[in-house]
Amino acid sequence: MVAILVASAGIWLFHFMILRGVQQAAAINRFVAIAKVIPIVVFLVIMAFAMKMHVFQFNFYGGDLEGGIFEQVRATMLVTAFVFLGIGRPSM
Repeated sequence: MVAILVASAGIWLFHFMILRGVQQAAAINRFVAIAKVIPIVVFLVIMAFAMKMHVFQFNFYGGDLEGGIFEQVRATMLVTAFVFLGIGRPSM
């Protein structure tokens, strides 16, 4: 209920700001766009320093598993088809 009330208040607030003028709405829209991009950029910067490329490469090609990347993709597709459609092999 709280989420509905807050969302409704936000929509009405934005509506009244648009009524006051397009320039003010454009400024708010610019602020919101920047607020959306900042977490993405922060995540990418953190990942650039925290990622261990050798671990990624080892696991990307299957690590100790047999079959390599093609077998991983095939197995994932079979499980996805079974979960969503109910067809395919249920066990690997």
